[in-house]
Amino acid sequence: MTEVGNVKKRYAEKEQELARTQAEANKAKIDAEATRSHQKELVKEKAQQMYDSRRKSLETAYKGKEIALDGAFLGSLAYGVLCTIFTAVRSERFVSDFKAFFSTIWAFLLTALEKLLQLAKWASQLGDMIPQPIVATIVHWLILIAVVVLVGGGAVLLLFFGADWVYQNYKSDYADTTSLAVALASLAVIVFFAEPIRAVLPINLLLLLIITHVLYVGVRWYIKGYRQSRGYY
Repeated sequence: MTEVGNVKKRYAEKEQELARTQAEANKAKIDAEATRSHQKELVKEKAQQMYDSRRKSLETAYKGKEIALDGAFLGSLAYGVLCTIFTAVRSERFVSDFKAFFSTIWAFLLTALEKLLQLAKWASQLGDMIPQPIVATIVHWLILIAVVVLVGGGAVLLLFFGADWVYQNYKSDYADTTSLAVALASLAVIVFFAEPIRAVLPINLLLLLIITHVLYVGVRWYIKGYRQSRGYY
């Protein structure tokens, strides 16, 4: 019985020692996993810092090159525009057509205003049919003012919304570098070859410039619709 007791005691000690060994092994495993996880976090953080630093450096270099290219482009554009403007100012034919274009628009506006006043005066005659002079005068001027405001204001609003619709569509689809280049190239050609163009085409040069750009927009609109109908984009 003594020998059996000693064996049981040694067996219990071995179990306790094994339990301690397993606990230490589990603790070492947990510590190793924590260390590995911490190392991964450090490596990931370091890699992210290196990536951010490299990305910032590349973005700075790219922005610098972009600014330089924009500066060169704007400088070339300004030089071309100034040369074209100076040539246009020295071109008697272009200056004459430029003045004639806006003079025609001004004359048209004055004519439209005159016709509107004539219409208002004609309509206001309805008030003159009233036998009471005071009432007739009041109705006369009320009808005249109403016709001017309604017809003139309606025309102005229609013109405003039409111009805004054209501007919004042009801005969203065609206001880009290509359109600017086409407009400047067309202006340069018309200015530099004003005399030969006028000799062949008896048309106002500024109106020809506008028609040219409208045709260009029409071609782009057709190409865009053609590509969309075939699923290119």
